[in-house]
Amino acid sequence: MPERFLAYEALLENYPQHHGKIRYTQIAPTSRGDVQAYQDIRHQLENAAGRINGRYGQLGWTPLYYLNQHFERKLLMKIFRYSDVGLVTPLRDGMNLVA
Repeated sequence: MPERFLAYEALLENYPQHHGKIRYTQIAPTSRGDVQAYQDIRHQLENAAGRINGRYGQLGWTPLYYLNQHFERKLLMKIFRYSDVGLVTPLRDGMNLVA
């Protein structure tokens, strides 16, 4: 997921005409929170989200929503329904079931 945040940050950097018009929402509930590698990734994501929102955010527009919590299926379906685009972007082939 850090790569996704970096790609979104590059989009905001290179295409400022999209500022205020797009939003990236990443829902990533903690799994295996006792594993150090997972904790490290969570901290990377939190830092990247803060950096991106601090650099590009404006009054009335938050460019990136990083939600580190579980959502009930019914609420997830509402979020998906109101989204214009959905991405499944596994880093390796065969990971699409968990991406």
